[in-house]
Amino acid sequence: FAPAGTLLSFFPGKVWPKEHLMTASIQTQMQFSQNDPRNQLSMRYDDILIDSRQSPYTVVKNLWAAGHIVNHPPPPIKSTMSVEEASESNDDQSSKDNDESSNPTYHFQPRQGPNCVTVPINFTEGLFTDQNDRLREYIPNEYELPPKSWANDVFEKEKVVMHGMGLIALRDLKDEELFYDYRMSPNENAKGSLYPSWYYVWDVDAAANRWSIDDE
Repeated sequence: FAPAGTLLSFFPGKVWPKEHLMTASIQTQMQFSQNDPRNQLSMRYDDILIDSRQSPYTVVKNLWAAGHIVNHPPPPIKSTMSVEEASESNDDQSSKDNDESSNPTYHFQPRQGPNCVTVPINFTEGLFTDQNDRLREYIPNEYELPPKSWANDVFEKEKVVMHGMGLIALRDLKDEELFYDYRMSPNENAKGSLYPSWYYVWDVDAAANRWSIDDE
């Protein structure tokens, strides 16, 4: 059981600070844009990139570093159960008898969609003082290139040992698979759909605001 707000997992892999992404070679930028078949490149809101493409499914040093294998939630499934029946079925793992006087209505079943969300994590120097210094070995990341000193001085209140990323629970979770919204960028050059066939946009308004998608 994990209450809402629980840190569930970390994203392992190489970390690319923003200033190095902006000056990366054309070859590196092309590799990022064209070589991510499993969608394991994750961008923080401050434009720091976590590259988990080469990370194993089991990070032995930190078994919680499995965020890179969590899936995007599948499309919603329609149900003919009433809202009350669906809620009771999910909460109590039991369904009540159909009421002949009530008409079935189509709706999305509860507890579909994302049940966790990405969050940036800064491993600061203060976390590893005294006896806690041994915890450094559990950080599942390393810098491809270390951040520029001016970047840390300007934007960080405390010295950051490593920039990372994790998943936190959006609601209370128990005995269920984790899903988080990939928030994929639309491929405006693609013919037909802006997204892969398997990808479902769970928050249309947020996607439109994030990627400046105009209604056609």
